[in-house]
Amino acid sequence: MVTLSSLSSIGSTLYLEIRCIQLWGEQTSTRYCINGMVGDGCDEAFIRAELGEFSQVEIIPICNEDGSGGMLDQSIDRSELSRLILETLNHLYFCVDTPPRRRRPGHVTGYADSGRLYRLRTKRSKPHCRSIVAEPQPCWQAA
Repeated sequence: MVTLSSLSSIGSTLYLEIRCIQLWGEQTSTRYCINGMVGDGCDEAFIRAELGEFSQVEIIPICNEDGSGGMLDQSIDRSELSRLILETLNHLYFCVDTPPRRRRPGHVTGYADSGRLYRLRTKRSKPHCRSIVAEPQPCWQAA
């Protein structure tokens, strides 16, 4: 989790949690596609950012089933939030495991911010493997 900024107007600190980073392109023109969440402790929003020749951020508010929530972009100006996200992402260093190839993204395993190293969690599933249940028999009973 990376701290974006402490905004006195809302009285809380904004954070950015990066969930996935993909590296696209070739040696002369590469771009990073970053997915994650931004929040202030009460409200959160999904983000999708692209860093490269033309950097941009898309902010998607998270709402409850009843439509409530999603107040993060109302308490903070959306353009200011986008600027903070891009500014923070431009100061990160990315750990590239494999470079991008034709029509395949490069593999990014982590990033560094102000000397702190973060490792991205990679979850790989093998569709050909059979699922295994940990308990020997069902533990639940009918009422």
